[in-house]
Amino acid sequence: MSPAALSRMWRIPLSHAERTLRVTTNNYARTNEGKLSRRFRTDLYQKRYRRMGGWFARFYTDTLFFKTKTVDMFTCAQIFGNRAKFCKIYPLPSKSEAHEALSAFVHDIGIPGEIHSDGAKEIAQGKFRKMMSKFGIFHSMTEPYSPWENYAKDCIRVLKNTARYFMQSTQTPIRLLDHALMYAAELRNITATPSVVLKGRTPFEITLGYSPDISEFTTFEWYEHIWYWDPDKPQKQMLGRWIGVTEHIGNGLTYKIINANAEILSRSTVIKLSDDDKGRDDMKEQLKNLNESIKLKIGTYEKANLDDIPEDQLEVYRYLFEGDDDPHPMEQAVPLEESNLPEADDGKYNDLLSEELNDRYLGLNVLLPHHGKLQEAKIVSRKRTSDGKMLSGHEHPNPLLDSRIYNVEFPDGGVGEFTTNTIAESLYSNLDDEGYNYGLIDGIISHRSTPEAVKKEDGYYEQSGVRRKVITTKGWDIRIKWTDGSTSWLPLKEVKESNPLELAEYAVANKINDEPAFSWWIPTVLRTRRRMISRLKTHHKIRKQTKFGIVVPKTLEEARELDAENGNQLWEKATKKELDKVKVAFELLDDETGPPVGSKLINCHLIFDVKMDLTRKARLVAGGHLNKDVPKHITYSSVVSKESVRICFTLAALNELNVLSGDIGNAYLNAKPREKCHIIIEDDLLFGPSAIGKKAQIVRALYGMKSSGAAWRDMISSFLKYDMKFNMCLADNDTWFKADIKKDGTKYYTYICIYVDDILICSENPKKYMDQLGTAFLLKPGSVDEPKVYLGADFRKKKLHNGSDIWITGANSYLKEAIKVFSGVMKKSGMKVYGSAKTPFSNQTYRPELDLSPFCSDEQIRLYQQLIGMLRWLIELGRVDIQLETTKLSSFLAGPRIGHLHQALHIFKYLENHDNSWIPLDPTKLDIKFTGPPEEAPERRRESMKKIYQDAVEEVPLNAPEPRGKSVQTNVYSDSDHAGDKVTRRSQTGIMLFINMPLVYWFSKRQNTVEASTFGSEYIAVRIAIEKIKALRYKLKMMGVPLDGPSNLFVDNQSVVKASMNPESTLSKKHVSIAYHLTRESFAAGFVNLFFIVSKDNLADLLTKVLSHGDRREIFRCLFW
Repeated sequence: MSPAALSRMWRIPLSHAERTLRVTTNNYARTNEGKLSRRFRTDLYQKRYRRMGGWFARFYTDTLFFKTKTVDMFTCAQIFGNRAKFCKIYPLPSKSEAHEALSAFVHDIGIPGEIHSDGAKEIAQGKFRKMMSKFGIFHSMTEPYSPWENYAKDCIRVLKNTARYFMQSTQTPIRLLDHALMYAAELRNITATPSVVLKGRTPFEITLGYSPDISEFTTFEWYEHIWYWDPDKPQKQMLGRWIGVTEHIGNGLTYKIINANAEILSRSTVIKLSDDDKGRDDMKEQLKNLNESIKLKIGTYEKANLDDIPEDQLEVYRYLFEGDDDPHPMEQAVPLEESNLPEADDGKYNDLLSEELNDRYLGLNVLLPHHGKLQEAKIVSRKRTSDGKMLSGHEHPNPLLDSRIYNVEFPDGGVGEFTTNTIAESLYSNLDDEGYNYGLIDGIISHRSTPEAVKKEDGYYEQSGVRRKVITTKGWDIRIKWTDGSTSWLPLKEVKESNPLELAEYAVANKINDEPAFSWWIPTVLRTRRRMISRLKTHHKIRKQTKFGIVVPKTLEEARELDAENGNQLWEKATKKELDKVKVAFELLDDETGPPVGSKLINCHLIFDVKMDLTRKARLVAGGHLNKDVPKHITYSSVVSKESVRICFTLAALNELNVLSGDIGNAYLNAKPREKCHIIIEDDLLFGPSAIGKKAQIVRALYGMKSSGAAWRDMISSFLKYDMKFNMCLADNDTWFKADIKKDGTKYYTYICIYVDDILICSENPKKYMDQLGTAFLLKPGSVDEPKVYLGADFRKKKLHNGSDIWITGANSYLKEAIKVFSGVMKKSGMKVYGSAKTPFSNQTYRPELDLSPFCSDEQIRLYQQLIGMLRWLIELGRVDIQLETTKLSSFLAGPRIGHLHQALHIFKYLENHDNSWIPLDPTKLDIKFTGPPEEAPERRRESMKKIYQDAVEEVPLNAPEPRGKSVQTNVYSDSDHAGDKVTRRSQTGIMLFINMPLVYWFSKRQNTVEASTFGSEYIAVRIAIEKIKALRYKLKMMGVPLDGPSNLFVDNQSVVKASMNPESTLSKKHVSIAYHLTRESFAAGFVNLFFIVSKDNLADLLTKVLSHGDRREIFRCLFW
């Protein structure tokens, strides 16, 4: 029996058939295809009778009612099933005979340890209950109105679907439905489906403890025309139809046959019709007569004795069972587990099936609570309504509003039901910063080598007369066991990087340390063992091969295996989509032509990934690392700064411009490569089988080549410059501008920001320019819109009380994902954050440098590093309110203490309480006026200062564009916390830069030197602030933005302000003389004015001091929406 033949016969996927043949026997298959001339001799087949134990000894039972009496006068059936997917079905004349079904089950299978049922009186009372007591079977019942607790209902759903499919595809009379159900149950018991519970075995073996023999089911198909031997008939060989395998009749290989008189017979001497028989005209007539005779006796597949079904309703397979006249759409007769069976003509069910097959959560591996601890479980299917007809719940982009429920399986055979938000919370709580599932190695358990491994005799090479060892790890895989109990094969290279000492000791113990892949590095590791142990205390986690709970394949073969296992084609579709797009990057070469001179031979391979929305993604990349001749100066790409993006949004609101964003699809493939490379075709993915072995030149900037980013940047830059007539901003080479005029005649600049393939346009009519880009490059469908997210930051448009529109920016989307990770960590570790968390640190007096709590364990160090990484990215996206605390904790990444970890968790708790904070990019100007004596006004003092610094002038670049649009003012807050570090006594610098009211840049860093006084530390902060001011003013000028006079620098140290603006002041502290003279010269040059403000009004205090809740609240209100 071949897998293909079994797949066709049983109507199961080919992968299921292959797996089934591996774990079953088929020792009694008959091969006789000739005429019947004698009775077959059969072998004795003994039945087993035993008391069952273990997890799978718990059986669930329920009654399935038919809408019509079967040929054998049955009206219902009692179903028994367990969590291993094993099920038995016993047709009954009435539900009061349920105890007879239990008796038969005990004799056929054994005595179960427990039976779980609903509260039906036929089960909970009377003979059924007495029989359970007699056999010592524990009885449990479901909660009222909770049918989903009874797993037998899931068995019923699958059996109904399978039986419907067999009957509908063969047009079986509906009064044979009891036999179809029994056949479906037997096939389910001996089919090895890809289930976590089954572990590659069959339900039969898991339940009964030995491998089933499938010989009886591998000869005939359901309702197939057959010859059977009848000694009482003159012609002996009679026609009939096969309807299953008998039980308790004969010694084995005995089948159920329905003859022309609609009698159900048991015969062991049965053969298939030959192809010659089926082709004869007289045989076709006999088969027609057989079918007509059965039709006259018991009805047809179209009409039967169904009292409750209207006469005009012909699709009776929809209404075989009680409850099938439900108004909800009916599912097609295809088992959920066997989803690639042929589809029937039911559009609504096909939509339902398609929804389930394309569900991105199916097949995920995720840690979920089970028996009091977290265990890795696999999501196997969507939960359905109790009648099996509809999927439970509905999808929603927000997991909190997603009402879908999923069935999951645990490694120990347990199952459970979990909602989407529970799965999502657990999923994101066990990821690293890039979305990969992380894990700790429990130990190394095995190894293997491949043909690519370097042999011992090839482990050396000669160089300049010196014999050297080959440096390689190729061709070796290491099997590791994770702390969660799972195992994985990982390349030697990855394990060597994460656990070198453990791997070295394993190699020595297993006597493979003399292999070339090990011999070149193991001696060094063992010699420096003590140093290695110290260094490994802070080593990183090794990634598991899953991302967002989805197994990420490393090869195309693995991707296809995963698709087959999960019953979908998500990886296959992603691969085909990528290959269709990337084919243009290759030019097949003739055998005679060959690659051009200087072309380097490299390789290409597919890499796979999972996006945040669980969409599978494939990418064909080049092995650009093999080309060593690429100069570093052509390896850059387009990366606009976040500061420039905030400026553009501010200018858009200031000049009443519209904003559009878009995404260019396969951007790199638009450009020609700047390096010569070719490949050798090794498969038929791109050009078919005929191209295997040929060479192909890479003619586009393929992902993975070192110069592809620069090639794409050159191409988009050239198009913007020569086709769209834009100018590159010399202060930010990925910001482009063009002189434009509004409909009312107002002059302004249109701006375009580029981050690789993400485009942002600020203009009165941005669609015009986006369409112009669309003529040269393919814009991803649906990507062109007002920006919601750009460079990871959220953007929203808001209307002020005066009716004007402004933009606000924040980190809410990323923060929500970070909070999920935080919640998962707290739940997994059992830790708690006490208090209301109104401030990032637990109290105002906490100093990380004075923390003397115990050092963190290796696992806690990795957790700490992950948390700090997420916090630093939140700061980049706009959460300036946690910068100081995060900066202080970042100083202890190498060796954090428990107290540091608690404070990092406290910051997350604070963020959870302040999770909707936005920076308003409001272009309204501040009303700044000097209220002191006229002789102390900045303009008067500058005249005197110019006499000291006669050459001081703000240089305006000669190539600066003409200023257009409305002008802006620049306001800067500077502060320092003198000797804030209680150990090193270094001060902390904090700076905030505003354009009008929007905060566009912030800075917080510990100073490099120890200052003896507040005056010195404040001057260091002012010097850094002036350097930032110079850079900001230069950028604004090169973007064509008009400036309103000098920048306003606010400082809360009176001595610094007086020393900087009074011409007559002298400096007694020579060590800050550079900062002193730079500040005074900048004031004389006319591009900065210094103003004194009291400390409580200095917004930069947030970046230098751990403030109380009250002080923070006032600053918070000034910064955030």
